Amino acid sequence: MALAASAVLAVPVAILNLWLYLRFDNGSPSLEDAESFDQLNALLALPSLLTMLATVVLYLRWLRLSVKTANALGLSNESTGWATFCWFIPFANLFKPLEVVRGLWQGLGGPPERQSMLTAWWATWILSNIISNVGSTFGRADAASSTSLSVALLAGILSEGLSIAAAVLCIRIIRDIESLLVARRTEAEATMNGATP
Repeated sequence: MALAASAVLAVPVAILNLWLYLRFDNGSPSLEDAESFDQLNALLALPSLLTMLATVVLYLRWLRLSVKTANALGLSNESTGWATFCWFIPFANLFKPLEVVRGLWQGLGGPPERQSMLTAWWATWILSNIISNVGSTFGRADAASSTSLSVALLAGILSEGLSIAAAVLCIRIIRDIESLLVARRTEAEATMNGATP
């Protein structure tokens, strides 16, 4: 639900960026439009931040519990601590989180032909963050430059669109992994019950 809320909140942010970009007249927006943009952006900032924090906490909790369950079933040997904290380690956070989720997927018997969804999720997530950082850099680079503002707004639109796609893909991956976990637990329980005299 937190991921869905993040995706929903990204829509008005993208629309707001698009609105200001389309309001450019002679290469820059009017002062009134810029002030309206700032006010609306400020209104969206706190809900977006709170939703992002909730999403991070809930996602990492889910990932930790999923890895712990897979370990208990003998289907993974990934460290639960590493699965959580690799997201915060520079450079490792560019590839290790994907490896953790892919290892979980494979260990639980996820269909190999659907692994491209994992790659698509990770690519959209990474690109969204890179483009967002580029947009922020241009947005701060030169307040008087209309070119910088245009690039920042376009980057914001693209970044929000990619973050929506990443959230949708992540929701699908979580649902699939949850289904796989339930199936593996059921199989393990059936095996244990059959082995009990």
